[in-house]
This record gives sequence, C-alpha cells and structure tokens, in this order.
Amino acid sequence: MVINIYRDKEKISSWQSDAAYEYIRRIGRYSDVSVLKRETPGPDSYSFHDIVFSDDGKDISSEELSEIIGKLMMTRSEINILSSSESYYEYGHNRSFESAGMHLKIKLISPSLSLDTSLVLILEQIYRAFKIMNGENYHK
Repeated sequence: MVINIYRDKEKISSWQSDAAYEYIRRIGRYSDVSVLKRETPGPDSYSFHDIVFSDDGKDISSEELSEIIGKLMMTRSEINILSSSESYYEYGHNRSFESAGMHLKIKLISPSLSLDTSLVLILEQIYRAFKIMNGENYHK
C-alpha cells in the first residue's frame, strides 16, 4: 500500500517538518507515504484523487476516516490524497468514488490552516486511522 499526499507547495516549513517526518515514520509501519507537489492545478488534477482535504469538506470522525481508508485499501494499491488551497466545488466530483459510497471531500479543521499545518494534521489523521483499523490505542 502506498499513500500519496499531493499539495500545492513542495517544501515544508522547517518548524513543521519534524512533526511531518515523525508521522511519516509512524505511518511507515502500515503503509509507504509520499508527500508530492501537485504539478497540474485545475480540473484534471482533481479526478485523480481519492480523498480531498478542503475547507468546504465534510466533518468526519477519525473512525469514519479509518473506515474510508480501509475500504480504499481493499480495492487499490495506492491512495491519492489532495491537500489544496483551491475550492473543490469549482471542479466537480470523482464519480467512481461517490458511487462506492465514500466521502471524498473532508474538512480538516476550521478556520483555514496553512498548507504546512494542514499536511501535519493530515498525516496525524492517517496515522490515527491506521491505529484504529488495527485495534491499537492511539492515546497512551
């Protein structure tokens, strides 16, 4: 399993990179993770993603995210996630994902966060999802 997180920015701010790399290390127990720069913003790049983290997305629990990732893992060897500053509504929806009954657009938190802070929170949520899927305690 590979999880690719695409974002509009290549580099991570130095003060947030330690946290991001720690979560990447922890997730590595369950899946490979790559953080990549999204090369082509616009309509075509959205249909490629399984999950979009967006300010106008749906609030879901960690358990719901765990279920979504678990279902994706059963049908794919790769999960593509987008963390973007653009509104997803401008570009439509990924029909195959919707037809599978899964939520595509997910809200991280309000108010809006910087892309670097969003990346750390996305990684933390993915790690939490794997802990839940494996019946492991997240909090010590």
